[in-house]
Amino acid sequence: MIPLGISVEGRKAIEEMAEEKCNVETETKDSNAPSVVEIKKQRGVVSHIWNSIFRLRRDDFEKRLQYISKEEAAVLARLQRRSQTWRRMTKHLIIFTVIFEVLRLDFYFDRLIIVHLDS
Repeated sequence: MIPLGISVEGRKAIEEMAEEKCNVETETKDSNAPSVVEIKKQRGVVSHIWNSIFRLRRDDFEKRLQYISKEEAAVLARLQRRSQTWRRMTKHLIIFTVIFEVLRLDFYFDRLIIVHLDS
């Protein structure tokens, strides 16, 4: 779609560029040569350093955000599991402590009653 504010010559130029693009696409599909996507240029060390400093490839931020959100979800799930495990362990610890205290007191009173009955 061509914007309305462009002059007639600009529209013709845009239409010609669109036609050339279509022609190039059909030529690459018809020929047996590998497409531009298949050919990958090897980059050198300096290129890697330059790109890492100045971040010429901005399209990676979306992938990074998705990766970070997945990692964050995994970390939150792990933290929640740990929290539930600790809560369960403390609950069981309290229950076992109360049970053992009741058993200890029962044993103590049984001994006390036996000692008083013998005397």
